[in-house]
Parts: sequence; structure tokens; C-alpha cells
Amino acid sequence: MESKSIPWSFDEVQTFLCVVAEERIQRELNGATRNARVYQEVAQLLAAHGYHRSMKQCREKLKKFKSDYRAIKDHNGRGGSDRKTWKWFDQMDAIYGHRPASNGREGATTVLGAMMKDDLEQQELNRAQRERHIQLLLEEARKGREQEAELRRQESAQTASFNEAFLGMLGQLVQAVNNRT
Repeated sequence: MESKSIPWSFDEVQTFLCVVAEERIQRELNGATRNARVYQEVAQLLAAHGYHRSMKQCREKLKKFKSDYRAIKDHNGRGGSDRKTWKWFDQMDAIYGHRPASNGREGATTVLGAMMKDDLEQQELNRAQRERHIQLLLEEARKGREQEAELRRQESAQTASFNEAFLGMLGQLVQAVNNRT
């Protein structure tokens, strides 16, 4: 059962747009009328980065983003000072704006793809660093538990030794009292 109530995090949307911006994904989305397989791949690529969304959720998210992008692009294209902004506009424009590459720069999709690849690599490095940190914390906790268990064993041995010595002394005291009488 899909839950539409779980919002997409900023990093999740960032990763989603990185995946969708890939030239191969764009070619397949543009060339296919039945693109469930492509959205399934997008969902799998997201899952590889730790974000679990269904093929349907990916399709709906991109459909909504495209709609929002077109509405803002149309609105802002009419001129006037009442321009609309959106935090994902530049990334969507890089993917779907089809800016000409003749202005001396690389194509926007290529630039965005490189930026997003770097972002994905950074996210992967961050994830690996978090995992190493968690492993270190778990290792420290394990060592702490082992040290605590060793201290308890030593304490128990000392208590047993004390009790044995005390009982021995008490036995001698009782014997000495008995010998006097």
C-alpha cells in the first residue's frame, strides 16, 4: 500500500532530479509512451541511494514537477514584474528548458548532469561516512559493554573472595569462643 502522506525530503528530491536528469533516462522518457519500466528504474536508482519510492510515486512526482515548471515558465514568459520563483525551477529548467548550447557553454543538461553526479557522489560519501561513524559508535558501545562485564566479573570475584575470608575468620572466631568455654 502506497502512502502519499510521506513528504519527499529535500535530499530525496535532489537525488530524484539527478536521476531524472541523466541523458539515458531523459531519452527513454521522451521516446516511450509506455514508460512504466523507466519509472521502475528511477525508483530502483532512488532505492540504491536509500530513498524508497514506488514507480507510481516517481511518475506522479515528475508529472507534478513538470506541470509546476511549465506553469511558472509560461507565467514568467508573459513579462511584467510579477515573476514567480520556485526552489526547483533552475534544476527543472536545466533538464527541460532545452537552452541552446551555442552560447559558448556546455548544454544545460550536461552541466546539470555533472553537478548532480557530483552531488550524488557527495551524498554517497556522506552516507559512507555516516555508516563508518555508526560502526565506530557500535564498536565503542560493544567495548564498553565488554569492559562493564569484566568489571562486574572482577567485582563478583572480589565479593566472593571477601565473603570466603569473612566466613573463614568468623569460623575461627566461633571456634576460639567454643574452645574458651
